[in-house]
Amino acid sequence: YQAIEHDLTYIYYFMINNEDKDGTLLKKIKLYSLRKLIDSLRELDNSDNQPYLSSDSYDLLLKLNKHRNHWAHEVFQNFMYEEDFEKTKEYRVECVKLQKDYDLIEDVYKQLENMRIEFSKRVFDINEG
Repeated sequence: YQAIEHDLTYIYYFMINNEDKDGTLLKKIKLYSLRKLIDSLRELDNSDNQPYLSSDSYDLLLKLNKHRNHWAHEVFQNFMYEEDFEKTKEYRVECVKLQKDYDLIEDVYKQLENMRIEFSKRVFDINEG
């Protein structure tokens, strides 16, 4: 999830196509919540009616945001005070959910990583030229 958030940050930053010599804009974007980042990217990506990501991809990213919040902010609390948490039913249920979430986001993660690399190369080529 963190890698996806990182890639989305840079994809959005590169898509803005703005000079940011002192890094102020990038710092501002890095403070966006994942939800705000997804919404901002979706709006920008669709502004020319030739989006890189499909509507379904954006819907999946919004779903991912909810799951990310669960994994980042909630799940550890269910087990942190249990001495043998690995043996609990709740832990096993969460492990199954985590595997399902991983399977769900694996493809979108690869797509976003490739997209970030593509944009990075374009920016590098422009800066070199």
